[in-house]
Amino acid sequence: MPGNEGCELARLWYSVTDLGILAFGNLPMGIGVPLNSFMTSSNKPIVIFGEALYDCFPDGRKVPGGAPFNVAWNLQAFGASPFFVSAVGQDAMGAELKEMALNWGLAVHGIQHTPEHATSTVQVELDEGAPSYTIVENTAMDQIKVPAILSYDSDSILYHGSLAVRSDASMESLRSIREQWKGPVFVDVNIRKPWFDAQRFAALLTGVHYLKVNDEEFEQLSGERLSKERMEAQVAAFAKRFEIRTLILTCGKEGAYWYEDRLGLIGVPAHLGEPMVDTVGAGDAFASVCLLGIQLELRPQDILKRASAFAGKVCTIRGATSSDQAFYDLV
Repeated sequence: MPGNEGCELARLWYSVTDLGILAFGNLPMGIGVPLNSFMTSSNKPIVIFGEALYDCFPDGRKVPGGAPFNVAWNLQAFGASPFFVSAVGQDAMGAELKEMALNWGLAVHGIQHTPEHATSTVQVELDEGAPSYTIVENTAMDQIKVPAILSYDSDSILYHGSLAVRSDASMESLRSIREQWKGPVFVDVNIRKPWFDAQRFAALLTGVHYLKVNDEEFEQLSGERLSKERMEAQVAAFAKRFEIRTLILTCGKEGAYWYEDRLGLIGVPAHLGEPMVDTVGAGDAFASVCLLGIQLELRPQDILKRASAFAGKVCTIRGATSSDQAFYDLV
């Protein structure tokens, strides 16, 4: 949780402008304060568990990715210094990925090498900017182990997705971490066929502090079609069914929602980036800001606004992340 300085900054939050820039009540209107200004030396690291891989695009580009890697990359840019638990192959792509992470400032001692399994890759196809994925099986992300140096600090947030746990080995590692975890758990659902297992997903969702899911994933997990008129009741029933404390629902152009039993359903409109290039990594960008906002104890509506603004900004670039620090400085 944030130190006194970070908490005080959080309480002074005033509004989000159309550019997604923050303005504070004790500062002249319109002065922007980037997210990394919130970070203090007392902030506990956010632990990220999951895949690090290469997204391979139709034009021949190979870009480091995987939802957990993207989230870790974004959080590092915001000054959060996450601890990333993953695995890559003992190959050229694995070495390159670790070098890029290290040059970005990410700690790489949680990224393991798997000599018998290649670095994970995904073939990305784009249809009018919307991505579809073909994910290679039996690769390094299926062999993630629990690092001996992992700290189970009660103030730390554990983030993980759902793709890396398609394998029994990585699933068992995550289960071991979660059984010992003292702080909040944030699950970001990524349903990718053919690795949707209803029983395994139920185990991942049950009892978590925060669940992020998009509208299509919600419908697949809940078994019912979302309705604007019944959305709050549908989300409340789903959260109760799986004992989820906070459910974060993203609905593309229809906006995003935050549900807690004590607050009800809070919604904000979508922030559509222009010009829109592709939506690769938009959900990961959204999750990154949610994690930072939760760590800093910001208000749910403010978290949603800032997360939507950053997700929209990511849609204006090719791929999920940027290697330009300036891209993150006014988020």
